[in-house]
Amino acid sequence: MNTFFQMGGYAFYVWMAYGMIAALCALEIILTCGRYKKAKMAAKDHKGAVAARLTEKV
Repeated sequence: MNTFFQMGGYAFYVWMAYGMIAALCALEIILTCGRYKKAKMAAKDHKGAVAARLTEKV
């Protein structure tokens, strides 16, 4: 099992690569959720603005 984790002397590079990929995937998920919430709020605000214009008296 120890040989597997040492990976023939390349363990540092291999595990750093796995770590970077995991961190970047997590960051992408966090940023995507934030953009989704922001877009959802913008759509809600836009819908409210359109409804207000439709009910406005001319």
